[in-house]
Amino acid sequence: MDSIWGLIALACGLYCMAGYWKMIKKGEIFQSVLLPKEVNLKKCKDTKAYIKEAAPKVMILGIVVTLWGICDLACTSLGVDNMAIFWGTFVIVMVVLVWFGITTGKLRKKYFS
Repeated sequence: MDSIWGLIALACGLYCMAGYWKMIKKGEIFQSVLLPKEVNLKKCKDTKAYIKEAAPKVMILGIVVTLWGICDLACTSLGVDNMAIFWGTFVIVMVVLVWFGITTGKLRKKYFS
């Protein structure tokens, strides 16, 4: 049961990376991570430009969260109980989440208002 947060983080990170590939390969906006449900995708001023700017941010978030999940799972399975590792990785993930929220919010205003 100790590894539940690592599994959740791993799944979320992989989900973000799958969304990145969806954006790059299919040219579709990954709404579930980038935009609120009430945002109408048809109102995007320039879908290609939005995807070009948003996709790298989604990939960075996916990589960081995936690595956090792997680190948590590794520490749990090896029995490493080091609070410095936990708080260090936690702070990095929180900083990336705040950055992601701010930058994608600016993109939403730029392309959907």
